Amino acid sequence: MRRRALTTAVGVIATVALYMAPAAATSEPVTKIHLKLDSSSVPAGSDVSGLVEVTTGSGKTEVPFGGAALTVWIDGVQVGSAVTNGAGVAAVGYPMTARGPHTIRVAFEGDSKHKKAHKEREFVVTPGEPGQTKPPDPTTTPPPDPTTPPPDPTTTTPPPDPTTTVPPPVGQAPDAPVIYLYETPAPGGLNYLEWTVPADNGSEITGYNVYRRAPGGTMDFLLHKGPQAFSADDTHITSGVTYAYVVTAVNAVGESVWSNEVSLTAI
Repeated sequence: MRRRALTTAVGVIATVALYMAPAAATSEPVTKIHLKLDSSSVPAGSDVSGLVEVTTGSGKTEVPFGGAALTVWIDGVQVGSAVTNGAGVAAVGYPMTARGPHTIRVAFEGDSKHKKAHKEREFVVTPGEPGQTKPPDPTTTPPPDPTTPPPDPTTTTPPPDPTTTVPPPVGQAPDAPVIYLYETPAPGGLNYLEWTVPADNGSEITGYNVYRRAPGGTMDFLLHKGPQAFSADDTHITSGVTYAYVVTAVNAVGESVWSNEVSLTAI
C-alpha cells in the first residue's frame, strides 16, 4: 500500500510540473516604439513634431500600450515628455532655432511589466522661416524724388576697423573619439555604437559625425549627433549584411581624424 501511494504522489507531481513548464517559458512582453515625423526638414523657428505609437506584446501578438510614460530628447538633451493615450499614441513637438542636422529621440524607460525601448529620427533645421515678409511690389513703389540732393560723400560710413575684427577660433581640431561599445541588440533592426569624449584641444566640441561603409563601398557620411550625444543607432540596415563604422569629433576649428574602425553584422 505504501509503494502504491508513493507511486501515485510522484505521478501527480510530474503532471503538475508538465502543466507549469509552458508558463515558466513565457517571454517578457516586448515594447516597440514607432516614431513618424511630420517632416524631416524644419524651418528655423518652427517645431519639429510628429506622432509616436507604442505597442507591447509577446511573439507575434502586439497591442497598443496606453499610459506609457515617454521622454523626448534633442541631440542628447531631454526637452520634454509625453504619455500615450488609450490607442498607444502620443504627439511630440519642440521648437527649433539652431540650424543644421539634429536627432530627436523618444524613450520608454521600462517598468515592472514592460521592457524599455527607444526610437530615433534625424531631421534638419533649414534657414528659411515661416511667414517671411514678401518683397515689395515694384508696381506700387513710387519713383525717387528728383529734388532730393545726393548723399554727402564726407558722411559716408567708414570701412570697419580691422583691429576690431572678430579673431579666428583659438585651438585646433579635436582628437579622435574611440568607439568602445558596438552591438546588434535583439530583436534586431539596428546597429548600436558608443564612443568616448576626446580632448577638444582648446575649442569646445560642437558635435560628432558617424560614417558607414557597406560591403564593396566607401566610408560615407551617415548621420550627425550633437555635443552631448555619445551614441548612435543605425536603423537603415539589411539583415545579414556587415557594415563598418568610424566616428569623428567636430569643433569650430575643424573635424578630427577618424576613430578606430568597427564592424557589425545586422540581424
